Amino acid sequence: MASVTSPAALASDLRSVLSVVPAPMLASRSGLIAGSIDLRALSATGESARERLVPIVTSDTVQAFFWKDGADWRSKSGVAASDLSGFLVFGDAPSTVTLWRFAAPGKAAALLRSLAGKGFTRNDDGTLSNGEPFKIDPARRDPADPFLGPLGRASTFGAAGGGVVQSASPKIVSYLQQPEPGASLADEPPVAAALTGLEAAAGSARIPQAVLLGEAALVAAPKGSQAEGGVPPVRAIVIADIEEREAERRGAVVALGYADCEAARMASKAFADAWSTAPDRSGKPGAERTGAEAATRVVPSNGACAAVITLAKPVAGQQGNAVYRYIVQALMQRDFRALQGR
Repeated sequence: MASVTSPAALASDLRSVLSVVPAPMLASRSGLIAGSIDLRALSATGESARERLVPIVTSDTVQAFFWKDGADWRSKSGVAASDLSGFLVFGDAPSTVTLWRFAAPGKAAALLRSLAGKGFTRNDDGTLSNGEPFKIDPARRDPADPFLGPLGRASTFGAAGGGVVQSASPKIVSYLQQPEPGASLADEPPVAAALTGLEAAAGSARIPQAVLLGEAALVAAPKGSQAEGGVPPVRAIVIADIEEREAERRGAVVALGYADCEAARMASKAFADAWSTAPDRSGKPGAERTGAEAATRVVPSNGACAAVITLAKPVAGQQGNAVYRYIVQALMQRDFRALQGR
């Protein structure tokens, strides 16, 4: 892999990649807004990616990269794993977007140039496509091929955000090449507050992966009202896998973006209480299931505020990141009681 970015810069790096995402994505119906993988930080853990990676927002391209531990990636994509610094995935299927991020200038342009020899043709807007949009062709299916994936679906590529964006939707790729003026997702106040909170809490921790959620991700779960001491409504939730190298701990940072600090204080307390006492479907609370205690703080951010909860435990004996894995799996089962406030 490429040389590892300064640990303190990794949280800010997440802010940078989210600036590629259009602001309206915050209203995603699924609430699963974006997932980020930092390949440099993932490599620095010294573990198998299969042990550490816990995808919740993913794409055919990301799955192809890790297919059979990446054995076929170079031959299928024409891109060395060491040329990539990470991926960002956002949007709802089948129009999911994957941002390929590169470790050095010029690599993104090199990928786009190479596509002409891989069945891609140039469109009038400068994007490149390898077939009819959204059409599934089982004869071309290949889970290890990032250009076709397990359904044989065509892709469109274009330059954006200092990297390359890929989607089954040519319209989305065309838009992302020259987005309309306006705020990006990273500029939205609740997202910006959550990112500021993550940056404050992460310190020197590495962040191999992170996910950005909206409130819709929790819509199917029961929630306590604010008057009952439940978590106040939240519009942006950042959950990051962290590795504190100096303290030799692993875990997660959960940053909740709010309009004011009083709501953030209520949310941090409700989260910590539920993490310690609210049983999940197994009958045990998150603290007991993972062995990680909650440390909370409130971080102001340009008029907004973040409730920040750090959940970490010693590395000794850990395989992967049990805390982050527990949180993601609980979210997927609509059973993350700490975010429900009870």
